Amino acid sequence: MMHYTPQAKTLALLPKFTATLSFMGSTFIFQDVALHKRSSHRVYDRLVFGLSCSDMVASIVNILSTWPMPEGTPGVFLASGTTQTCTTQGFFAELGNMATPLYNASLCLYYLLLFRQGWTEDMIRTRAEPIMHIMPTTLAFTISILGIPFKLYNNSGWLCWIAAYPGGCQQTGTCTRGEYADMFRWIHYAIIWSAISFVTAGMYAIYRKVKTEEANINSRRLPYDQDADDIVRRNKKARKVAIQAALFIGALYLTWVFTTITRIYQIATGRNEFALLVLMAIFFPLQGFFNALIYIRPRYLRCRSRHPERGVLKVFVMALYPEKHPIHGGQN
Repeated sequence: MMHYTPQAKTLALLPKFTATLSFMGSTFIFQDVALHKRSSHRVYDRLVFGLSCSDMVASIVNILSTWPMPEGTPGVFLASGTTQTCTTQGFFAELGNMATPLYNASLCLYYLLLFRQGWTEDMIRTRAEPIMHIMPTTLAFTISILGIPFKLYNNSGWLCWIAAYPGGCQQTGTCTRGEYADMFRWIHYAIIWSAISFVTAGMYAIYRKVKTEEANINSRRLPYDQDADDIVRRNKKARKVAIQAALFIGALYLTWVFTTITRIYQIATGRNEFALLVLMAIFFPLQGFFNALIYIRPRYLRCRSRHPERGVLKVFVMALYPEKHPIHGGQN
């Protein structure tokens, strides 16, 4: 009987818990949009729906963790699959994990067009929304499919993803699978961090727009043809959106920073560092959970303002229901 170290057991089991939280969060967003906002004309709702779908795929992959790895893989706890199941997991891992940050970039573009450029919902829906969905899905599917003929999907720590096989083979030139794994990893992270950089720059542009309008209001340097009250209302809304966008960015950074450090360390040293893998196993699968909390936040704040006498937990439970639900006491 094969014996496994506590480290191996930790890496196999930990992602199952964190990814389950993420799956529950993404499923909440999915059902909330699908059941209660089907007639919504807001581009935001459809983008968040796409974001939650891609994260659901990634969450399922992370819940499986080491199960799809070939049975008998040395030192891997719960490995019960084959090369084919490992390849399947790697494909969907790349698909979900590539599409998710790209959908974050699409969401940022939506905020920029709406509040920085002054586009209407109709303009965004007709001119930009198709690209906002085509770009994440097409790019994610393309990279994921390329991994199959190049045999890229192998044991990469606690799940099957882009990796050379056997481990360390690139230094000796003895790889039987994943010979070009390092190149594809760099491509993967170049795309991911390009998306994160775009989101960061977009957030800063929205922030500058809000600060400029606030300065104009405070100094009363307002456009002659615009009503002051209308500008104040729009600026308050833009500030709320800027905070919401900043939270989505924070979730994106928390999700990807430890993962990126871990993969760079693997490429640079040719080995794994347990502490980095643990941090990756904790934070990488949690984006759906973070996104759900951010998605619920505006509803929670509205419930909080209507029912200041109620406790935090009770208000949070209310926020889980659509605002026309009887639990809100007929408030809309």
